[in-house]
Amino acid sequence: MTALADHLAGAQNNTMYANGGSGFMLLSNFTTSAITVVSVATRCVNGGPGYPVVEATISSVHQAMLGGKVTCSQLIGEYLQRIQAYDKVTGLNTYRIMSPDLAQVAAQMDAQLMAARQGSKPVPALFCVPFIVKDNFDTVGMAGTAGAVALLDNYPAQDAQQVARLKGAGAVLLGKGNMGEWAFSPTFSLSSLAGAVRNPYDLDRTPAGSSGGPAAAVSANLALVGIGTDTGNSVRGPASHCNLVGMRPTLGLTSRAGIIPLDNTSDIAGPLARTVEDVARMLEVLVAVDPNDPLTSLSKFLGSRPANYTSALSRDALKGARIGVMRQVINTNTSDPGIMQLFETALTTLQQQGATLVDPFTISGNSLGARDWDGRSSQWYTGSADSGHWEDINCGAHFKYDMNNYLSTAGTKYKSVQDIANDGLYHPSVNMSIAARVVVNYAPSDYPTDAQRSNGFVCGCTNYYNNPCRAEFRKRLIESMNNANVDVIVFPTWSDPPRLIGEYYIADGNNSPQIAPPTGSPAITVPMGYVRDVCQSALPAGLQFLARPWDEGRLLGIAYAFEQATQYRMPPPIFQECTAALSPTAAPAAGPKAGSGIAG
Repeated sequence: MTALADHLAGAQNNTMYANGGSGFMLLSNFTTSAITVVSVATRCVNGGPGYPVVEATISSVHQAMLGGKVTCSQLIGEYLQRIQAYDKVTGLNTYRIMSPDLAQVAAQMDAQLMAARQGSKPVPALFCVPFIVKDNFDTVGMAGTAGAVALLDNYPAQDAQQVARLKGAGAVLLGKGNMGEWAFSPTFSLSSLAGAVRNPYDLDRTPAGSSGGPAAAVSANLALVGIGTDTGNSVRGPASHCNLVGMRPTLGLTSRAGIIPLDNTSDIAGPLARTVEDVARMLEVLVAVDPNDPLTSLSKFLGSRPANYTSALSRDALKGARIGVMRQVINTNTSDPGIMQLFETALTTLQQQGATLVDPFTISGNSLGARDWDGRSSQWYTGSADSGHWEDINCGAHFKYDMNNYLSTAGTKYKSVQDIANDGLYHPSVNMSIAARVVVNYAPSDYPTDAQRSNGFVCGCTNYYNNPCRAEFRKRLIESMNNANVDVIVFPTWSDPPRLIGEYYIADGNNSPQIAPPTGSPAITVPMGYVRDVCQSALPAGLQFLARPWDEGRLLGIAYAFEQATQYRMPPPIFQECTAALSPTAAPAAGPKAGSGIAG
């Protein structure tokens, strides 16, 4: 049996990764054992890594493979060894199931690699890039569950379009990532099927939701890259808490076909990686028109898109850039002082790198009402100053409507949200969310109702391009950016550090939902430094840039320049390279230190 086959046998025999069947159990990843750097390191001992994968990039593994230093099978084996050694024993809990055909796929790629080394055929863009996908993407051979026990029988006939494009570019799917059930929570990644995902920088804390599994796995180097979904926060939030780069593209740039929905007027897939360059490389593959997702027909606006996004990456992209500082989204009453200090330091860095700040930047103008937007989430003001009101931009009907539409052709026996609610097959933490959505008795096209219209409601519930309030919000954002002549706007991704797991009732400081989802604009978060908690753990913080719709090239360039100027990303110290046995007195690898972007 090969080394890769040995790893695969161990992974597939581990019941924690069981996929369906009548004997499943609700699993807990609670542990009473103390987790230390030294104790965890002893879990991953093999006499030295065949190829070091900690902080590897797409470019570095391609150079190593083409240079004869590692094969695809060996590379996949290194990641599988780390997953087996680290994921469950620490309670990190990032993977729900491993891909069943890894050995065959890797062997096929070894043959391609041999041909490429001989110069007969180049390898594709993401050749043998090991990736993890959130468990709400359809994947052949593995159930798509959205974290719910109810969907353990949901085996799709084909991959989601985004998964198919990654595979088509040579990427290797390691497995499905644990997630926040039904993608409801922006704060936690907790599911009835696989339990809680933990933050790799502090295992008592959350990686955020709902793409917590893919984010934590990529951060702990249990995958090279990952892909999640973002309805309001769920790529950018976990990326920030896990010290990653995470991007939400323009709505319509990438396909939603084959993704279990939360709200199809805001859902979008997005890449997760440890570097801006790897996010750009993934995005180049993910962008495509898909006949199964009509929103991608909006790609007629893509005439100015770079031939490849990596061409937009420049260390000098901040020179001459104008950046609007969006303080409206920050709740200063609850913001963590350490994170706000990091934000001010980041603004200084932007200026030192040649950018001009427009501070503060505000979004002004409103043809639907007498008040400008004031930073609140998912609302727009309509009507006069005396009798108007703040309307919800999202009507609340889409989960039930979109999920029922997905279930109607899915592999599961459940064909409606009501069926799932009747059987109670979901985690108790989402009971109120399910109950609120089950009772919705109107379709999105019926909103606002006649009674609501008579009371002055104008915000619709249809496609985000046709919703009057979202169209107005988008118009005023672009108009305000044009008037101020700014290239992007900037704000902290979170105003508070990662919560302790189970800490439900304090401010979380989530700034991601306010602008990008309702306007359809692209946004990216990059590491901004670290704050210390009371136990002196270094907790990551993220800086978010947002651009006009369809301006991903400029957005990536500015994010890349900040990343290169700061280099804040450091791997979580618990999850070290697999290596020879440590002596009892061996000093662990150092974590982030003062002077490396730590506040507090």
